[in-house]
Amino acid sequence: MSRMRPAACWLTSLLALIFLPGVSLPAAEDEADALQQQYELMKVFVDTFEEIDRNYVQKVDRRELVEAAIQGMLSKLDEYSSYIPPKEVSHFTESVEQEFGGIGIQVTFDRTTRRLTVIAPLPGTPAFSSGVRAGDIIVEIEGESTEGFTIQDAVRKLRGLPGDPVRIGVIHADVLEQTPPREAGGPVQFNAAAVEQITIVRDTIQPPTVMGEQYNDDGTWDFMLDHENRIGYVRLTHFSRRSSRELTSAIETLLKAGMQGLVLDLRFNPGGLLSQAVEIA
Repeated sequence: MSRMRPAACWLTSLLALIFLPGVSLPAAEDEADALQQQYELMKVFVDTFEEIDRNYVQKVDRRELVEAAIQGMLSKLDEYSSYIPPKEVSHFTESVEQEFGGIGIQVTFDRTTRRLTVIAPLPGTPAFSSGVRAGDIIVEIEGESTEGFTIQDAVRKLRGLPGDPVRIGVIHADVLEQTPPREAGGPVQFNAAAVEQITIVRDTIQPPTVMGEQYNDDGTWDFMLDHENRIGYVRLTHFSRRSSRELTSAIETLLKAGMQGLVLDLRFNPGGLLSQAVEIA
């Protein structure tokens, strides 16, 4: 700590000196002045970056510095402006395009079992067809224990090229209910005989963004919240490539069923494609 404090103070002073010339930049009167002002501002940034890179007491990752600077700039804008780093672009693209290679399940991490738990299989997907159901525990993926797995770990293991198989070890929810309770704080014991090995062939998954309150018996969404009073319910999770078509289909289904009112649930919707939001509106 005694070593870091002088370095931090020195760096603060250095940054103050670097930024002083930029404080009183004159207002740009024409295009040439605007370009000159832009150049001087960028020079301040580059000089600061180079001083930190050369002289800071510890080695700092250059990409992290640049990304932190970008985040800092965006923090001066509204809360909806954000930066997507390269490693997250593919995930963002998938969420917008509503298409990826996988088995078609939503999972969460269960703190009790310390394993992945299936929230729900998407109807019509390979997982659903293979008998995976809500509440099932995934204890293995390709023979590797899922104990301590994060959601990101599961995504990396379960997603892949359509047509490629993946083997998972599953304890179904009804079997899990018959498992003796564990001692407080003790490890969860799984009977190996209760684990069903399922090989699932990945397919192109197109997760819906328009959902209802519950499923029908055939695995489709039931969009009628109150059947007696004919009140429909539609949850729009985000604005993706096919959201408008999905919502149109849901409303047409409700109108055929005699809908008298509609609850459009936009809670926790983070946004998405502006074109889809405009079309839906």
